Amino acid sequence: MYRLLLLFLPFSLHLNAATEEQKRIEENIQERKQIEKEVQERELDKQRQQREWERRLQERRRRAREEEYRREEQRRIERRLQDQRRY
Repeated sequence: MYRLLLLFLPFSLHLNAATEEQKRIEENIQERKQIEKEVQERELDKQRQQREWERRLQERRRRAREEEYRREEQRRIERRLQDQRRY
């Protein structure tokens, strides 16, 4: 019986080492997946921030155009009033 145990002991140790190695491999795979997910989330956040920045920039430009249009309209009105006063 003792000889039988000694015969299977190396196999058992090898099996245990293989199981531990498999666990480490699976943990590494999970860690890589988590890192990839975090990197992807950061990239999406950057894209969202870029879109938000572009939207704000477009809004500022639109307001500036509207303000310039109002000023130009006000100048035209003032010129017409001055022209009417002259005649």
